Amino acid sequence: MKTKDVQLRWKNEWGMPGASGSPLTIPVNTNEKENKMKMKHIIKFVVVAMLCGYGSAFAANWDNGGVGDSWMNPTNWAGDVLPAGQNVWMDNSDTAVLYAGDTDTIGMFFPGGLGDVDLTVMGTLNMTGRMRIAEVAGNTGTVTVDGGILNVGDHLYVGAHGTGHLELKNGATITTGDTYGFQITAAWGSGTGSVVDLYDGTITTDMFSMKAGSFLNVGDGSIIIAGDEKSKIDGYVASDLIVAMDVSETIDVSFADGFTTIQAIPEPATLGLIAAFG
Repeated sequence: MKTKDVQLRWKNEWGMPGASGSPLTIPVNTNEKENKMKMKHIIKFVVVAMLCGYGSAFAANWDNGGVGDSWMNPTNWAGDVLPAGQNVWMDNSDTAVLYAGDTDTIGMFFPGGLGDVDLTVMGTLNMTGRMRIAEVAGNTGTVTVDGGILNVGDHLYVGAHGTGHLELKNGATITTGDTYGFQITAAWGSGTGSVVDLYDGTITTDMFSMKAGSFLNVGDGSIIIAGDEKSKIDGYVASDLIVAMDVSETIDVSFADGFTTIQAIPEPATLGLIAAFG
């Protein structure tokens, strides 16, 4: 039986190579029928390896095992260890709070579960990687930045295959890196109904996008986007994907000094009444 070596090298979504990262060499029969059978086994092996990589990529998981809801309480985390610098998965239907004055730095962060995950950030939460709220189908997740700071080194998706909800209030600030920036429902996601409520605060990002079925409600806050994105965002406004919380206000999209800004401003008629009555 003649055989030849087939090399497979795989990498999962988190950039973690399978095994040690070296090629996987498997003898494959050149006979077509037997070759197909062997390839089925190879594919199963690779899929299992990738799934193992998926699970090991998240080193910290919220289990709500301690007293209270503090993010900084080690007993609320699996293994009773704070997720310092680790990738975090939060999929329990519980409430967690990073209180004012508290600071933590983690890797990637995926909040969202079958029961609604509710995280409030009042302190400072830094991520060196990406953040995706409700990535998995059927999952929901709510993140409220209440006067706190959320620094995302990579992109931030509010909803992907699931339904996400993000709130900013009391002068909250969010910054994102990466060319994929800030997306309300990931461009590749199948979920619907994700919402961002911008009561009061600022989101600064390199890119912004939305999908039909997702919504941005703007109060006293603003979104600042690098580059001229005015035409695209005007389209979202025309489709009622972006609306002002106050019915007496309208959405203003402007481009100046290299940045596009989304904010709510008083309607012209309202400005006229203010001028007339002082």
